[in-house]
Amino acid sequence: MDSIHSLPTDSNQLPPILPLIILGAKGLGKVALEVLQSTDNIIYCFLDEDYKEEAAVSETATFPNEINHVSIMGSSDDDDMLNLINDKCDYFVAVENVADRKRLIKKIYKQRKKYPAVAVHSTAHIADDATMGYGTLIGMGTMIGADVKIGTSCIINANSTLDYEVEIGNFTQIGIGTNIGAGVKIEEEVFVGNGVTIIAGVTIGKGARIGAGSVVLSNIKAKETVLGNPAKAVSL
Repeated sequence: MDSIHSLPTDSNQLPPILPLIILGAKGLGKVALEVLQSTDNIIYCFLDEDYKEEAAVSETATFPNEINHVSIMGSSDDDDMLNLINDKCDYFVAVENVADRKRLIKKIYKQRKKYPAVAVHSTAHIADDATMGYGTLIGMGTMIGADVKIGTSCIINANSTLDYEVEIGNFTQIGIGTNIGAGVKIEEEVFVGNGVTIIAGVTIGKGARIGAGSVVLSNIKAKETVLGNPAKAVSL
């Protein structure tokens, strides 16, 4: 696999989900667990980069050994645990850092020739002709309109609305309660905070960041950070 962006993006090509290992046991891992369990998926275990076997059995451990009765069984880089990913076990990468998410997907594909599963909440409404890439999460109550195209390993958080013909690039995160107008194009690795409104037809450049509650009325350049109503560029 020359590039992570060569991953297929048609949700109709996705294989059935098998029992799952969730990589990442922090905030996004907890969200992924709730989303996956909403559709009765079996979760085998969590793996997390901060897992330490000694700490997991210590009475003074600050890192949990389970989440909602699902055990944390090892590190997300533990090759012995990753070898469980095969024809009988699937996986989902719930790591917020984009570079780490890319690295884990590439590593597992190289070793196991397997793409991450899609996690779609049972209460999400998705148009029949919408598509999404491998490893994408769709939160509860999210509405995805006709001919929407969502890339690989995107995070679309709860109660967001994507109007028709929206395009979301790979590894982009959309915050809770965000409203995205028709025909909006959001490029790769964009971060959109909670409660953002983006009007129809706007283009958001690669790596841009939009602060929570912002109202976006015009195009945003690549790697630009904006916030406010109307959203304006800021230096951080």
